[in-house]
Amino acid sequence: MSNMQEQVIHWLIELGQQHGESFQLDDEHTLKLASDEYTLIVTAPPRSEMLYLTVVLCDLPASNQEAVYELALGLNLHQEKTHGATIAIDALANAFVLSYCTETAHLSFNDFNNIINNLLETSQGIAIQLQSAPESNHTEMSAFPPGLDMRMAVKP
Repeated sequence: MSNMQEQVIHWLIELGQQHGESFQLDDEHTLKLASDEYTLIVTAPPRSEMLYLTVVLCDLPASNQEAVYELALGLNLHQEKTHGATIAIDALANAFVLSYCTETAHLSFNDFNNIINNLLETSQGIAIQLQSAPESNHTEMSAFPPGLDMRMAVKP
């Protein structure tokens, strides 16, 4: 077990105490916290300085897939609307997830707690958007900020 994993274990104990619960990593170095709406998965691998947080957003759509996937990719653009997290597909769960990873070395308990709260708040908004995607989502989305001219030319 690394010092970073021990730090995450300590934060989970502190977080659990705030909620009157006992939070601890399982044998796979993972903790699943479920609420009525979402499941937050905290993963702190041994011998790693990284912390992985994943929120299950919603099931993959059975219909209207193209529009929903296009919307998800658009929301991922520059990670602006996801606040630094990434929308991904969990093939095992057959669901969209919002994932975030960070180094634990420079985090405090308050940072850890804020990251979790912000991720859950962001997840709620994104899940609503994905679940209510219009039938056709062919909006003009540019990969470059407005005013940035990215034309390329081959120089002789």
